[in-house]
Parts: sequence; structure tokens; C-alpha cells
Amino acid sequence: MLKRVCWLLLLSAPVWARLGGGESYSAPSSSSGSSSYSSHSGGGGDSSQLVFFLLELLIRYPAIGIPVALIALVFWLANQSGSGGDTVLSRGVTPSTTIEVPDADLFHVQPLAEVNPDPNFSYYVFRDFVGLLYSQVQQGRTGDLAQVGHYLSPPVRESLLKLTRNQQVTGVKNVVLGAARVLSQTVVQNRVRITLTLESNYTEERGAREERVYSKERWTFQRNLGVLSPGPIPVGTVRLGCPNCGQSGEVGKEGRCPYCDKLVNTGNYGWVVVQVQVQEREKQLPLGLGEQAPERGTQLPTRRSPQWAQRWRAFQARYPEFVQKQFEDRLVEIFMALQQAWSDQRWDQARPYETDSLYQTHRYWIEAYQRQGVVNQLSQIQVQKIELCNVETDAYFDAVTVRIFASMIDVTLDKNSGKRLGGDPKRPRLFSEYWTLIRKVGYRPPTETRPAGTCPSCGAPLDRVNQAGQCEYCGSTITQGDFDWVLAQIEQDESYQPPRSGASYE
Repeated sequence: MLKRVCWLLLLSAPVWARLGGGESYSAPSSSSGSSSYSSHSGGGGDSSQLVFFLLELLIRYPAIGIPVALIALVFWLANQSGSGGDTVLSRGVTPSTTIEVPDADLFHVQPLAEVNPDPNFSYYVFRDFVGLLYSQVQQGRTGDLAQVGHYLSPPVRESLLKLTRNQQVTGVKNVVLGAARVLSQTVVQNRVRITLTLESNYTEERGAREERVYSKERWTFQRNLGVLSPGPIPVGTVRLGCPNCGQSGEVGKEGRCPYCDKLVNTGNYGWVVVQVQVQEREKQLPLGLGEQAPERGTQLPTRRSPQWAQRWRAFQARYPEFVQKQFEDRLVEIFMALQQAWSDQRWDQARPYETDSLYQTHRYWIEAYQRQGVVNQLSQIQVQKIELCNVETDAYFDAVTVRIFASMIDVTLDKNSGKRLGGDPKRPRLFSEYWTLIRKVGYRPPTETRPAGTCPSCGAPLDRVNQAGQCEYCGSTITQGDFDWVLAQIEQDESYQPPRSGASYE
């Protein structure tokens, strides 16, 4: 009984996510945080159950019920007073302090560098690989997974097909991978293993019936020591090719590529999934796109890498022409463009400013709003403060993480009736997020400053950037950081605390 009450306490706290970000991924996102939806809870249903069980404890087991009720009261009061609520702060900047956090996210450091040096490893390349593979696996598991057999061990491949048959799923579509967190990194018998926790949404078809699913899974990737990572995935790639020869095609159950005649699902040529565990799998309730929820974490101190100072000095030494004001201007340009695209429900307008994986995730949520006839309108948008937090360099990209404080009027409306579903049209909301921008290593800015809202390659208007991120005036791909900073990641201030890094050996 006590365990059940504690679990309901956890369920009653809203799962929070904004435009693209945070480690919570059971919720649709809006750029300012007006929407709140948890796939784990039914909103008021969990609250009523919690009250019922607390009352039952108080009546039947007062020795247990009274302490639990007191704990619940303290929890509720702390949540109300510490969350920032709907309180509208002045246009001034929220006082904040900075604390150091250890380098933690494996994606931000070279994996097992001390035992498996890989100068080619890049977090952003690996993340795109994981996202593309995950999407292909989900969509292909109603067939025979031959298109991705290069990257699945035979037992994993067979288990996924068996699970799909048992679930009587006939199709999977609209796959969106929302969070990928490193759980562990190990070396086992001269093989490197990285285990990730993945959170996703996708639509399952069973004949004519469709059902949206939230899934939390644990995937373990493995490759042999000494294998080097490939370079960035070409823009517009929808199907991964053979890790040895690069050709895309179907492989048999044993994992032999028909082009190079190599067994490529052994870890000799690249990452292979050797274990998949479904930890949570729940039917998505109707999206609560109009609900208002309090901001969380805005008052928390800014987290900064303990290596920040030395990394920043090294970055400035490599790029003596770097001007922080120009970087911040680019950040504000991206920020304002994304808020406008979100408010207009025209996410194609945001295409020039985001990497492929982030753009696809955001586009899904825009389409979810459109399907439900809901629009999140933002106005009086102001960036109030920018704090630099971290800078990193890998084989391909420089990445700068900042904490951005902003405020805006944020209301959610029914498009047909105009009825306000959430938000306050008179009081701005203040929030903060951690944004990571990337650009290619070795980039040198042009001598002339280009106007905002123009192609960083040719200077033309940004009204003709296609889904592949190419400017149709000059043909350049402008979303991979070749010509300027682009947004690669958004994390919420309450969740920006990556897991600790560290290798283990067996």
C-alpha cells in the first residue's frame, strides 16, 4: 500500500517538456511551456486515486497514514512554492548563480577514450545514427528487418519480429525519438558496449485501427575495440547502408551484406544492437495541448562544466576571430525564428536553423497541434539573458551550450472557435532552457556580416530552404553547420543534469 501511494505521488507530478527539449518525452512540446501532458498519468484520475488511498491509510492504518499524509503535504507545498508557478516576473533578469557539474553525458565526450581511442567519434553524428536506426527498426519490424539487418544481432532481430507478431501490429509510422540518455559504457571481452535509454512516440497500426504509443526502451550497442566511427550521415538519408561498403540493401538473417559479402552485424565494422529491453510501453492518452502548468527549474542555478574555463580559452585560441556578441546575435536570431514558426504553425520556416533530427521532432509536434485544431500563440517575445555553459570540440563539430532566459505572452487557442484553452494573455511567462549550437570544425566567418534572415552561404532570402536543409538559390546545405551556427539540442533547465560518465571493465 505504501509503495503504491508513493508511486501515485510521483505520477501526480506533471511530466514537463517544451519545444524539443528535456529528458521527459511523454509530452507534446511547446516553445514556452504552456502544454503539460504525461503519458503515465491520466491527469485528475491519479490525483483522485491518491486522495482515496491517503484517506484509506488514515482510516485503516493511522500509524502509516499520518506520516505519509504529512510527507505528501510537504511535497505539495514545496512543489507549489518552488516551481515558479505562473508567477510573472518582471522584465528584469532572474538572479541566478552558477554551479559546476561534472562532464557526464557520454555523447559529449569520447567513449572509453582511455581504452578505445576513436578520433572520429562525434556525439551529434552518433545521435543521428541512433535516431535513424531506431526509426528504421520500428517501421521495419512488421516486415523482416532485412533493410537494417546490418546493425542488429540475429537474436535481437528475431526477438523484435516475434514481439511484433505477438502484438499483432501490422504497421508502424510517425516515429519520433525524443530522448536518448546514456546508461552505461563498458568493455567486455575486447568489445565496447554503450547502453542507452530511449524514449519515443510512434503510431501502431492493427488493420484499420491506429494507436499512439509511448515507449521507454533500453538499447545496448556493441562493436569491437579499434573500430572507428564513420563521418556525418549525408543530409536527407532515409536508409542506413552497410557499415563496410556503404551500399543499402537487404541482408539475410545471418547478417551478410549482398554487395561486399561480409558478415557485418558482428561489430567488426560498426555498432550493432545486441540487446533491446522494453521498460515501459503505454497507450498515449489524448494530447492535453491546452493545459497550463508551472515552470520548473527557472530559479535553479546555472550548471556549468568544471572544464569550462580551459575549454573556452582553447576555443578562443583556435578561433581568434570569434566575437561573442555575434554568436549571441545568431542565437537570438534562431530563437526568435523558432518562436515565430511555432506560433504560425509553419515549421518549414524553422528549417534553416535546426539540425535534421531536431527539426523532425519539432515538426511532429506542430502536426499534432494542427490535427487537434489547436494553436499555441506567442507574442511579446524577449530574450533577457544568455549564460555560456560549455564548449566542446569533436572530429567534426564545435558545440557551444548556453542557458537562455526569455519571457513571452503564451496562450493556447482552439483554432475554430478562438476559445482560450490555456495561458494568460496579459502576463508574460519567464522560462529558461539550455541550447546547444554546433558548427563545423575549422569554420571561418566571412569578412562581411550578413543580414539576419538570409542564407549564410549566398545571402539570398530564406524562403526557399527545402526539407533536406538546402538553399534552393545556391544549392548549399545550411543545416549542418558548414556556414554558421545551427541549433542541435534543447534541454530543459530542470533536467539538464547529464548522468555521470565513467568506464567499467569486465
